[in-house]
Amino acid sequence: MNSINTPLDAYLAHHTRNGGHRGIARRARRLVAVDIENLVGGACRHQRQVEWAKSALNGALSLEPHDQVVVGLSHIGLLAVGCSWPRIRYVVRSGPDGADLALLDVLAENISARFDRVVIASGDGAFATAARALASAGVETTILARPGTVARSLRAVASNVLYVPAPPPEVEVAPSQPGGDSRPKEPVTLDTPDRHATPRAGTAPQGSEERRRNCRSRRGSHRRSRHAVTDRRRRSSAA
Repeated sequence: MNSINTPLDAYLAHHTRNGGHRGIARRARRLVAVDIENLVGGACRHQRQVEWAKSALNGALSLEPHDQVVVGLSHIGLLAVGCSWPRIRYVVRSGPDGADLALLDVLAENISARFDRVVIASGDGAFATAARALASAGVETTILARPGTVARSLRAVASNVLYVPAPPPEVEVAPSQPGGDSRPKEPVTLDTPDRHATPRAGTAPQGSEERRRNCRSRRGSHRRSRHAVTDRRRRSSAA
């Protein structure tokens, strides 16, 4: 008599012949840990940044519905990412390197027992130790980042390194300051002249020519008035 009596028996027998049910389940899934602020170059505040990151990841990885995508970010970008990228996992932590620390907590969640492939979408060297631990546990670890942004320590321990193109100017922002503030760090200069500033040698202060013209005009008016007073006095004396 045939030992396979039910569809369930056939299913289990098939997966046993191909390495076991648990092994097949692991190989069917992939963890993609995304440091989205590293990809876009700063705090992720706008939908266009999220859409670019999604497009870049999908183009490089061909994301599948069974992939588990985890995005690490600060609280500043949670609204933009949550509205533009639903049905994924978000880990949020603010402050310096907050997104990195949140993703490192995820990568420490006994990943090797559930996945045999991990993609770290970041070039930050903070992930080197986690990537080395995953590789030692037999997990294929891929680094995905922009060209020129992958730390040497991270590249040395990764199984593969893939690159995405740099974001266009309307997407890329200045590197975030502590707390996720992506305002430019360059000082803002105003065009208003400083009236107390001392002009450099060989240069004329702004507006100096106009002031000289006004002074000459006032001196001329004063001379004419003085001459007029003198003429009236002479006429009075002659009379």
